[in-house]
Amino acid sequence: MHNTSNPDDPFATKKRHKLRIMFEVLQLCKEPQKQTRIMQDANLSYKMSKAVIEGLVEYKLLEPTGDSNREYVTSPKGKEYLQKFNELEEMIYKNSTYTKKIPR
Repeated sequence: MHNTSNPDDPFATKKRHKLRIMFEVLQLCKEPQKQTRIMQDANLSYKMSKAVIEGLVEYKLLEPTGDSNREYVTSPKGKEYLQKFNELEEMIYKNSTYTKKIPR
């Protein structure tokens, strides 16, 4: 993840792009997580977290776990998304003066 607090970074923004939000949710869900935890850790409203989770499940990037469907885990396709997202950021920020913080 690149540092969005650097005012000199041309990609810095106060709002996160939906691809960044998807990345953060998938990153959180490497281990099963409930919607409440996703909402809190990704700093999303209830409405937004519900929409993001539903979209990720529809795209088959996130899977409900167990019978209750109350926890979610990143699917193999979601893990591929994480890898590609990291590769893209690495390519963009390689040899850059901007700092990046990619959570692993």
